[in-house]
Amino acid sequence: MIGGDVTGLASLVVDEEGQGAAEYILLLGGVIVISIVAILIYRSYFQRSALNSAQDIQDVRKNINGSDAAKNASANNSTSPGPVPEPKPIEPPGKPIKPPVVPPVEPNPTI
Repeated sequence: MIGGDVTGLASLVVDEEGQGAAEYILLLGGVIVISIVAILIYRSYFQRSALNSAQDIQDVRKNINGSDAAKNASANNSTSPGPVPEPKPIEPPGKPIKPPVVPPVEPNPTI
C-alpha cells in the first residue's frame, strides 16, 4: 500500500502538461463575470457622484490665488521688518590678510 501511494505522488510531481485551451477559456470567463458584477455594484455610486472637474479646477485656482494675495498683503504690510541684511565677512584679529600680488607673466618667444 505504501509503495502505491509513493508512485502516485511521484507521477504528480513528474506531470509537466501545460494548461489546456479550455482552462484558459474558463479563467477568462471568470474574470469577465467578476468584472460585470463589480460594474453592477459600483454603477449606482458613480451615477450619484457629480464629477464636476471644471468646478474643482476653478476652486483650486481660487485657493491658490487667494494664498498668493495673502502673501502679497503680508509683504506690503508696513509693520514688516524689511529685508534681512547680508552678513559681513569675518576678519581675523590684527592685520587684515591681503591677497598675494602675482606679477604678470610674459609670453616666451622661443616656443
